[in-house]
Amino acid sequence: MVKNEAVKMISTMDENASMADIMYRLYILDKHQKAMKDIQFERVTPHHTIKNSLGVRNDAPFMD
Repeated sequence: MVKNEAVKMISTMDENASMADIMYRLYILDKHQKAMKDIQFERVTPHHTIKNSLGVRNDAPFMD
């Protein structure tokens, strides 16, 4: 499955894409897949929980 997704992603890239471009896209694809698994298996922490642990009000912006 991963190999097929990598091949599909690479085939959509510009013919002049560098090896660095390909490696960056593969890195992002890997991070995205890991994040989706974390979401699927509920291995995430909601923003409001993090804000509370930092003592930030829930109505305050997290970052400017």
